[in-house]
Amino acid sequence: MKLKTFNIFLIIIAVMIISASMASAVAPTLPRPGDVPPKSNITEVSQIYEKLNDVLGWVYTIFFVIAAFFILFAAFTYLTAKGDPEKVKGARDQIIYAVIAIVVALLAFSIDKIVASFIQ
Repeated sequence: MKLKTFNIFLIIIAVMIISASMASAVAPTLPRPGDVPPKSNITEVSQIYEKLNDVLGWVYTIFFVIAAFFILFAAFTYLTAKGDPEKVKGARDQIIYAVIAIVVALLAFSIDKIVASFIQ
């Protein structure tokens, strides 16, 4: 039951973060008849790579925020366990899983730099 409520909590936090980032975006203006369609800002392949890096940066930021909330929730569960060994073990496992997820994400984020340093 607690895992179900935690999953609902994570989904609510994710929706709040996504909706906040979407609300801050500027609404596009609709074209009028006779308007010249705008040209794309992307003219080279390297610009596509830069845009993808921007998107991945946002994804990693959102992931780390969610992971931080996950750790905080696990710490709260640990503090409110009142000595119940089952709850303490569950909270400890949640913290371990969150730390492992953060380490894997950090490795995935920096794997290109690690490989480049070994090649050079």
